[in-house]
Amino acid sequence: MEKIKEYRGIIILILIIILGAFYWYELRPRNIIRECNENIYKLMIENDKSNSEVNRNFYDFNYKVCTRKHNL
Repeated sequence: MEKIKEYRGIIILILIIILGAFYWYELRPRNIIRECNENIYKLMIENDKSNSEVNRNFYDFNYKVCTRKHNL
């Protein structure tokens, strides 16, 4: 127990770094992708994209723009 009390600051710092890395590499990209998909589908509905090839190109272009805007 003495050792744990002695290294409490280092343990807390390591936990903060691990949680920060988990957020940055797991949760943040997932939220950005979800947001981009929702925005693109709203745009597709608004613009009434019916042709599947136009639909796919529209999605690909806007997905790339959105992810680049969020530095993903």
